[in-house]
Amino acid sequence: MKAPRLGFLFLPVLATLLAFGPLAPLARAAKGPVEILNFGNYRRDPDGTTYKPYEYAYGDWNKAVSNFRNQGTLIKSRTGKGGMGDNNAGLSLGGMTAVDLVVVVGNENHAKSLNFLLQDKDGTGHVWDLPLTDKPHGPDIRFRLVLDKPDRVENAGKTPGLNTKKIAVWQLRGDNSDPNVEVMAIKLEQAL
Repeated sequence: MKAPRLGFLFLPVLATLLAFGPLAPLARAAKGPVEILNFGNYRRDPDGTTYKPYEYAYGDWNKAVSNFRNQGTLIKSRTGKGGMGDNNAGLSLGGMTAVDLVVVVGNENHAKSLNFLLQDKDGTGHVWDLPLTDKPHGPDIRFRLVLDKPDRVENAGKTPGLNTKKIAVWQLRGDNSDPNVEVMAIKLEQAL
């Protein structure tokens, strides 16, 4: 007599456990973090339209930003008196409690810090300071930005608190000091 096959029962049970049961957090973690901004996302359509991960650079960074497709955006400026960003970001961070900004500090960097701004549609702006002084040059560095715990609120906006579902503006900025900046922005992703 043959033993009954239970495979047809096992697969639906496993799928249910992965989706809703105690294994659900492991299944989500296996997928990896959600990428919000990829600073290496440079492309050109056949019609000649070009895309880049930021809208503008300003101040001393205006001509100091270099594009490296599939790698990142290099900021190599003689000062920290500038920044880059997007005023039409249209990002949704809804459901996220924190994000990680990943950068690489270059060998020629002498800047002590940078900062990162997220601003929602009604004008509320949260800023996180990114200290560079003791960071190693070369490897990826992850700055954890806890969305409800900024280092400071730059603008109060019409409604208190940052509406993470409607991020309109982001900016990566220098600290307005004289030492030169050499940093490659890699990505902004959901923190796990």
